[in-house]
Amino acid sequence: MRSSYRELLEGFVSDQGHLVLVEEDGGAWLGALRAVSCGGGHWFVEAVETDPGARRRGYGSLLLRHVTEYLRSLGASDVTCIIYGGNEASRRLHESCGFEVTDEDAVDPWGECDECGVLYRLAVGADDNLS
Repeated sequence: MRSSYRELLEGFVSDQGHLVLVEEDGGAWLGALRAVSCGGGHWFVEAVETDPGARRRGYGSLLLRHVTEYLRSLGASDVTCIIYGGNEASRRLHESCGFEVTDEDAVDPWGECDECGVLYRLAVGADDNLS
């Protein structure tokens, strides 16, 4: 799993509208995600992953909070993500970091609608939702 996920993330690094963050501890991979600029201060987060051996230790929350704080420093107004039905761990993670479910269609930055997903949003503008 690690090698295929690493290849996925490496494929995104070359695009300036993408931010890939990988957290490590002493060289051991803990977690990673990708954020995609949608323009106008809007960002989309996906591919949030924590190494199975490092789960339930707060690394996913730390990673997501670091990224949303960084995006706010870049002038982001909001961050969205799509969480797929049945992925309770992802739902709990995102909600613990301030993301809220929306009633909007689950459409990604490429215009693809996921009928099995739910769109979540975090407002990161003037509000202090990240602490």
